[in-house]
Amino acid sequence: MFRSQELAIVGGEDTAAEKALYLTKCDSLIHILVYRKEMRASETLQNRVFNHSNIIIH
Repeated sequence: MFRSQELAIVGGEDTAAEKALYLTKCDSLIHILVYRKEMRASETLQNRVFNHSNIIIH
C-alpha cells in the first residue's frame, strides 16, 4: 500500500522512530514531523533514524 510513496509521521518518540524505520523497507521517503525542539526517542533509535537516507526530520 505504501510502496515508493512519501509519507509523514507525527511525533518524536520511540514509536514514531520505529514506524519510520519499518516503512523505509517499502522504499518510501519518510518525513518525521517533530513537534518539540528535539526527538525524545531512545539514543539508539535516534542514531538509526538520523543515519538513514530515506528519513527526513522536520
